[in-house]
Amino acid sequence: MTVNSPQGSYEAYVIENPSIDPPNQGLYISKTGTGEFRLVSNLPEDIESAQKIYWTEDGTRAIFVTDWHLFITDVQNFSTRKISLNPDWWTWQQGKKTFSSSGTSVVMEQMEFIGSDSLRYRTNLMTQPAVVSLTDL
Repeated sequence: MTVNSPQGSYEAYVIENPSIDPPNQGLYISKTGTGEFRLVSNLPEDIESAQKIYWTEDGTRAIFVTDWHLFITDVQNFSTRKISLNPDWWTWQQGKKTFSSSGTSVVMEQMEFIGSDSLRYRTNLMTQPAVVSLTDL
């Protein structure tokens, strides 16, 4: 999964790392055409996977939506805010060296930007949308 910023200066993408039991993903942002990149986050293997990538209209923030979190990254200073979407807890499987969860499915049902400084989102587990300020990164 790869999405270029609106101005084409950056690229947000997901890499699937080798794994016997996927998913095993990393979230990245790179400067287009330079070979320079930064890791936003490595997602917990077997549990979390990327669903969608959004960019703000001005191309200064990338938003990665996973089935567990929102990762909002400012590409100017690389500050990242992580917002939990899933109230479930993970369980460590002793002897197997893997994680599991109850399997609660989270689906992003609404995601929209409010001007250049906020976003509104709602998942299937929420009754009302939440608003997040993008200016405090």
